[in-house]
Amino acid sequence: MRGIVIEAGTVRGEDGSDYAFTPADVRSGAVAGPGARVDFLAAGSRAGDIYVLSTGLAAPLSGLAALAGTSIMLTEADRIKARPAKSALSYFFDGIFRKYANFSGRARRAEYFGFVLIALLIGAAALAADLYFFSDLAHLQSAGWAGLFETDLFMPLTGAAIILLLLPGAAVSVRRLHDQKITGWVFLLVLAVPIGPAILMVVMLFDGFKAANKYGPSPKYALPDAVPETFA
Repeated sequence: MRGIVIEAGTVRGEDGSDYAFTPADVRSGAVAGPGARVDFLAAGSRAGDIYVLSTGLAAPLSGLAALAGTSIMLTEADRIKARPAKSALSYFFDGIFRKYANFSGRARRAEYFGFVLIALLIGAAALAADLYFFSDLAHLQSAGWAGLFETDLFMPLTGAAIILLLLPGAAVSVRRLHDQKITGWVFLLVLAVPIGPAILMVVMLFDGFKAANKYGPSPKYALPDAVPETFA
């Protein structure tokens, strides 16, 4: 839920209700002072998992109206908007170099499918190179696919690609599930159920939640002036 801090320890939500919080409820080490716009999870009369969207004592006109009234009227600039996605290659390099074994946080659809696309291309290229350079391709061509298991196959590049991509692939899958408020343990469906990969792919197609959840703020949706580069 979106809201505005009306005084120290109190945030007024979009529903017009006031929620109490402590500095320990504010995430990422931020300070939620009066006038700050925040995103939070409401639990009874308390606010938790608070993420500061914009700070400052000077609130815009919509914020001042909220302080005096019972509800928050956000301006058009304050409404949640989707941040443009990066290229598939950029997301792939992020997954390899920045988030190799990072199972925390959230990943938007563009990040997940961008990583998967490049990973599949690399896997296909490695397989083709192994068949051409390290395998008895002539026998395979003459015998057809029926002779695949009789052919002397040596797959060092394919094996290396699997070892390199397995962990970051699992990590981005878990982060993608987090974006939809689904525990990462669901990823085990891939291993436990024969149709697990198909089920998982369908789940990955759905857009993530716009608001922050227990896994962190949305990597896609945020106020235009308050999108951290970390979640690009």
